[in-house]
Amino acid sequence: MNILESMNLIRNKESRKSFLLALLIFLPSCEFIPVELYLGLIVWCVYINLSFLKEFGKQLLKKRIIDKPFLFLIGFSGSAFFLRLFDYANWESVGGIYSFAYLFPGVYLIARALSTNLNALKYLLVFISIEALACILQYSIGVNTFFTGLPAYKVFEDYDLLYYTRVYGFSENSSLTSLKLMFGVFILNLVKIKGWPKFCLEILLLLASIIAFGRVALFGVFLFYSLLALKSIYKREFKFADFVPIGIIFIVMLVNPSWTKSQFTRNKSSDTGSSSVFETNNHSDTLITNVDVDKINTEITNFSSQAGIDKVDMSGRSEIWDNFLTFGVNNLWFGNKGNKYLINTVHAHNSWIEMFTSFGLLLFLVFCVIFLLGFNKENFVYILVISFLALGQYVIFWGVSFFDIIFYYIVFFYGKKK
Repeated sequence: MNILESMNLIRNKESRKSFLLALLIFLPSCEFIPVELYLGLIVWCVYINLSFLKEFGKQLLKKRIIDKPFLFLIGFSGSAFFLRLFDYANWESVGGIYSFAYLFPGVYLIARALSTNLNALKYLLVFISIEALACILQYSIGVNTFFTGLPAYKVFEDYDLLYYTRVYGFSENSSLTSLKLMFGVFILNLVKIKGWPKFCLEILLLLASIIAFGRVALFGVFLFYSLLALKSIYKREFKFADFVPIGIIFIVMLVNPSWTKSQFTRNKSSDTGSSSVFETNNHSDTLITNVDVDKINTEITNFSSQAGIDKVDMSGRSEIWDNFLTFGVNNLWFGNKGNKYLINTVHAHNSWIEMFTSFGLLLFLVFCVIFLLGFNKENFVYILVISFLALGQYVIFWGVSFFDIIFYYIVFFYGKKK
């Protein structure tokens, strides 16, 4: 075997590895694929990073730190373990010792594997683009999903408001789809594709984003391009061609501003409803009556009113945040002691509030510092947008998820010197 044949063999092996890595990252974000598949991915990435882990342990024994973020995440997980251990009186079973924070170092290893197999990002972009095509096809034939057996399956009766014709792609709901499409826009810029391929993929992702109509995700897309433009102007590297696709979308939306406004407000200024606890559907923003006194034994503080956001159409988020923040303030230092805080099965619809209520103020601040240290001149736009988006959705810090993996890669590896 000559040198050229050897190089091709290595290249093919690396390509297969990158493809499999991307597939295992993407699949659990789809309907019917169990998220437990991520546990197998973590095990595989432990193997991929075996030489790193050996060196990390070897140097740690010599009191040297070769990877501070990884050490901090291990320390955070250890702190969560002790919180759960001290909360043993509230365990329903021995499984009560579990905390989703145990997965954080594993997500770091997946992101590290991604940083050494960058073609995996391109494969991820291909998978998301295929889902974008599926979104457009679903909208064209008038259904929200191809999976007719889903309880949420719907045939569109009219096409008046995009909110009522949101498509699911391959996902469980439109929220996940819209977030994946937004992250697809991020990845398109991360891998630095140029020319017509970028233009076509960008139009595809932006069009599918509008059809999926996740309002928070759409706002995140516009914020991302706005910050990119400001950054390029500041660095005197602004290229008009880089902003043509988003410019086209923006102009189309401004042609009929009243139509655009009606789409984002659903023809109403605010939601109506009463103080409540929430439906058991994790992804529903709909409210039902009666406060769950077993979860919150004190009067709910109206934080949203004090902040002046109660008059904005937040799809029920203001009530959710009031409930979660009331619990967080009443359990300020240790929160829910490392156990993910939920009301029934409803999360906070805000990554930062979810972490605060789950771990308390002390560990929450420590966790924020871990990620703040990852800022650099290359990744700060992505981090700012995702962090802002996390104020209106539970996007990051699930434990392990598609979005966590990409976020960890951006924070800890993108733009860093090897």
